[in-house]
Amino acid sequence: MKIMTLNETTRSVYQDAFDAAATQGVRFEQIGFDQIVGGEQKNQSKLRKYLPKRATIDALRARYADFQPDVIQIGPKRRVALAAYMAFRSLPVPMVLEVGNIGSLNVLSPLDHLLHFNSRFTRILAPSRALVNNWAAAPAIGRLIGPERLEFIHHSIAILPPLDPADRDRLRASYGFGPDDFVVGSVCNNREIKNLGFVAGLIGEVGPKAVLALAGAGFDQSGGARIRAAGGDQVRCLGPVPDARRIMSIFDAYVTPTRSPGESFGLAHGEAMQQGVPALCMNIGGSAEMIEHGVSGAVLPAARQDWIHTLRRLNQNAGLRRQIGEAAAARIKSEFSPEAIGRNFIDFFQRLSFQAR
Repeated sequence: MKIMTLNETTRSVYQDAFDAAATQGVRFEQIGFDQIVGGEQKNQSKLRKYLPKRATIDALRARYADFQPDVIQIGPKRRVALAAYMAFRSLPVPMVLEVGNIGSLNVLSPLDHLLHFNSRFTRILAPSRALVNNWAAAPAIGRLIGPERLEFIHHSIAILPPLDPADRDRLRASYGFGPDDFVVGSVCNNREIKNLGFVAGLIGEVGPKAVLALAGAGFDQSGGARIRAAGGDQVRCLGPVPDARRIMSIFDAYVTPTRSPGESFGLAHGEAMQQGVPALCMNIGGSAEMIEHGVSGAVLPAARQDWIHTLRRLNQNAGLRRQIGEAAAARIKSEFSPEAIGRNFIDFFQRLSFQAR
């Protein structure tokens, strides 16, 4: 089976899963759009930067003719998708168009009518069931796309070896956390939708040694000041952290209290689970799909007392934290590893290829 991908660069957000699928015999031709167009679309008006030049269309058709793919998968950038549509619309090949954000489609956008609402794109691919359900439930968007064209495949999560306990203790100490601290963490760029003030406002009721540790950009701005004010001395802002996946192992619990409509996937949430950290999230969005409630984490309503009760239980019971953390790591490995998601893609591509015959 031969799959052509088109993204801004040659690397897809699904790259690890594609690499895993390649070990099972799938051949990929990955095209970086920026390599084809060079600087031709930079610093142009909004309309003109979306319109590919004739040379770009010809180059894409030449790559298609050389490779003869069974399926073409196109990344979520609209200028990339428009070029793909203009190059491949008359060719007998299924086209898959990725969309990555909840609320990213607009029924008033001419581009969305030309692209996402256009049946020439065989499938609209999302990274979570929540995102698909969000579109399907929106009367106009659901009708324009058509439920039969909606599909989801989760992003994959790299499987890293666990940190040695002694190394974990040293890393915790390097950030000023003691062995008796109950560290509740989150890694993200601070935005209102992340809703971290919600957890900051209750961290004092979790226990006197509970700490909310926030890694990422934006916590030194006004929004970060409000979060720090809500939690007082029990909130610590760590700033941007290189290789944030590793810092997650120092947390005793990971929180994703994102407001509606929630995360479209929640990669950081899954990375924390992969490191054996119990994770809590709101009962909306893609993060909730990662967790088996009560087994590998907690999926909670936006009710303050539910979050306090769950965090207190984890604070008071190290054995429970270890049990849930082990289940979280096992779930990510079995359901979200590159190998697992690669198998999902193989099934998906086979279905599309068979239906196109």
